[in-house]
Amino acid sequence: MISEEDKELLEQWADGRMSDEERAAFEARFAGEPPLAEAARLRQEMNRYLQRRGSREELKARLAAARTAHERGRRARQLRVVWRRRLGALAAVAAVALVVVWWVGRPDLVEQYATYPPLSLTQRSGEVEALALQAERLFAERQYTEAARLLDSLHRMNPTDTLALLYEGIAWFEAGAYREAASLLESFPQGGNWTTEAWYFAGLAHLALGEKDRARELLERIPPRSGRYAQARELLERL
Repeated sequence: MISEEDKELLEQWADGRMSDEERAAFEARFAGEPPLAEAARLRQEMNRYLQRRGSREELKARLAAARTAHERGRRARQLRVVWRRRLGALAAVAAVALVVVWWVGRPDLVEQYATYPPLSLTQRSGEVEALALQAERLFAERQYTEAARLLDSLHRMNPTDTLALLYEGIAWFEAGAYREAASLLESFPQGGNWTTEAWYFAGLAHLALGEKDRARELLERIPPRSGRYAQARELLERL
């Protein structure tokens, strides 16, 4: 286990909030402090996972957009043929259908950008381990309300367990309790582990509530070296 101070430093290191000198000094400790080195490795894996997931989601979105554009073009050509044949009534119906297809088929930004690794609560024992395993199972089975309540219990038992707190917020988000998710994630401990993740999902929760200005404020906080930076910037461009 690492100290709370080192957890805060690890978050700053992972998110690029250290100067070059501070970063070099922090990384120099890895050789003599295996727990710190392991925590840093896991944090980097988390960032790489998010970056890969973001790339896949971007590719899927582009392919979907290309298919939509192709379909619109095909339908438009069909409508022009119908118009030339002076079937005005049929052309009008087809045009309305095209508008409906376009509107219903738009990708949901919140759902598209709400990506995260599977919940994994490690280094727990006894009663806490049993609760953690149950919370993981409920979350994996998409029983988000029940999972959120167990994660809240885990965090109350260990207030330094910020991962449980983060996933409690995500569970409320997935359950559609966006206001509760936003409130919880915005009160997340600053400067500690998972702070930028909390900002990201708080932003998505506000976006789901239609509060674009607040969502934009939270997403703007995410620093360039964070694993969420690319997704946050792309989403900001689409707001």
